Amino acid sequence: MARHRTHPIAFKRQIAQEFLSGEVSLQGLAKRNDICRNLIRVWVEKYERGEFDDEVEAANLLEQYEARIAALERMVGRLALENELLKGASRTSRPPRDGRPSVIIGPVPFSVAEGCRVMEVARSSFYDAPSADPVDDTALVERMYAIQGDFPAYGYRRITAQIRADGVPVNRKRVARLMRLHCLQVRPRRRYVATTDSDHDSPIFPNLSKDIVPDGPDQLWVADITDIAIATGFVYLAVILDPGRAGWSATHWAAPSRPG
Repeated sequence: MARHRTHPIAFKRQIAQEFLSGEVSLQGLAKRNDICRNLIRVWVEKYERGEFDDEVEAANLLEQYEARIAALERMVGRLALENELLKGASRTSRPPRDGRPSVIIGPVPFSVAEGCRVMEVARSSFYDAPSADPVDDTALVERMYAIQGDFPAYGYRRITAQIRADGVPVNRKRVARLMRLHCLQVRPRRRYVATTDSDHDSPIFPNLSKDIVPDGPDQLWVADITDIAIATGFVYLAVILDPGRAGWSATHWAAPSRPG
């Protein structure tokens, strides 16, 4: 962001005179003094109206000095008032009934409203009751361990509600952060999905391997097929088991069954 520059009236008058003399072009004058052309046009108009005369310059300087003096006087008066308020508060003021130290209550001539105005605070902030002492993280984590010991399925929302019910004000975001740091997050149970449907009217083939005890390869083969969910959909897994060998194959399609 460009810094705002201020130019004295003598400089503005010189730029306007050079432009009106016709010796330097508007573009050359702007480039040489690093100012924009529109600003030069504005200065020329003011110069023609007589706003850059010595008397006008002296009046403007006097006005600026008077404004600065007034601002300094207000600042000095404010600092003196604050100093008097602080000194009086340390000497004569009695402590508030709630035991909180305060510099708002100054000497007798100062009211609470005046003290709050000087210190730039709202009166509601002065009368506001002090907040409870913050709960230590260690004590809070111990309480969270105890709650999860009784209720293992409680997440951060229920634990926050339980701690608040015990009279301890705590934010749920803080509870969630501490549970994450101390590995107290509840692991969701994986939902069991049944992939085999035995309740059907189709023929059920007998178990031919019930009485076979293989003692070498190629005596008993057991095969099965299932589908597995992946990020892009499903794949079919075909498994062939043999006491001597084992193999598997995964594909995105299932071969049509042959009529038996």
